[in-house]
Amino acid sequence: MNTFSAPIYMGIDLTERCNLRCIHCRVSTSTKKTNEISLKKLRELIDTLSKMKVIQIIYSGGEPFLRKDIFEILSYSVKKGIPDLIVVTNGLLLNDEKISKLKKTGMKKITISLDGLEESHDIIRGKGTFKRTLDIIKRLVKEGFEVKVTMTLNKLNKNDVLQLSVLLNMIGVKRINVGNLMPCGRGKDLWDQSLDFKEKYELFNKIKKVNNKYGENFINFESSFLSEPRLSKSEQKIASFLGCRGGRTYCAILANGDVVACKMLPHVVAGNIYKTNFSKIWKDDKNWKIWREGKLPKKCRLCKYGEACRGGCKAISFYKYGRFDVPDPRCIGPFT
Repeated sequence: MNTFSAPIYMGIDLTERCNLRCIHCRVSTSTKKTNEISLKKLRELIDTLSKMKVIQIIYSGGEPFLRKDIFEILSYSVKKGIPDLIVVTNGLLLNDEKISKLKKTGMKKITISLDGLEESHDIIRGKGTFKRTLDIIKRLVKEGFEVKVTMTLNKLNKNDVLQLSVLLNMIGVKRINVGNLMPCGRGKDLWDQSLDFKEKYELFNKIKKVNNKYGENFINFESSFLSEPRLSKSEQKIASFLGCRGGRTYCAILANGDVVACKMLPHVVAGNIYKTNFSKIWKDDKNWKIWREGKLPKKCRLCKYGEACRGGCKAISFYKYGRFDVPDPRCIGPFT
């Protein structure tokens, strides 16, 4: 399978430390965890990614704003010309002074984690966090940032999506990304709260109405086989880059320096930036065999969406079956 000379977009976990203990956290963050990519190594990495012409970097964690050098990291990324930079945060460490510093870095895009209306959000993220988070969102919008919200969908917050969308649109949020609960980290203990197909389908149809009102993809819903597989604009003409993006157009670097195709599979490591230059890790197909080999699961070869979907989410397949060569268990296909 053909491979890009660089990922289109990638995620970088700046730290495993966090000021919250969210019940669905994929990293199982805590203040006791010490893994953080050093500033020196980050600068080397950003230099490499700039030369490779990576389009987008999404900085997350843990909580990025626990790092004292976060503004230096972001400033350096802007200076090196990475076209699309995003920092994902719970927002609770931001105040007027830090928002001012953030603005001076040249950063434009901020994604805030908000997991529902007040009752469900506070159950997931901690009492009192909803009001504080909403206040930070309003301040960021006022200061001219492009603010998006990310929400991890489960049975606790599924009924909040529509009402929350009205509220967030009213205060100037540009987009809501509604993602799936994943069975890793603390999410393993919450896996029974995942939505079933019927619940997702009902929500999917309601979200379509919201998007008709507020604009296409105001709510970006990872619909998991509820709609035809789609490509991002940058991938539309590249048929071999369909399905799971991991190891093909996307990868991530964890806080310990491990390079992975998917943050939900942190144990499947392609290399480590402390041992090998990222460019070399990316270009060696042997590191990415699971994701780059072209063979489809048998069931998918019978499906009209097989070449596009390519078996769905490999992380879900692994956590369900302990294997990567079987289709995503949420699929009700094959579709003919």
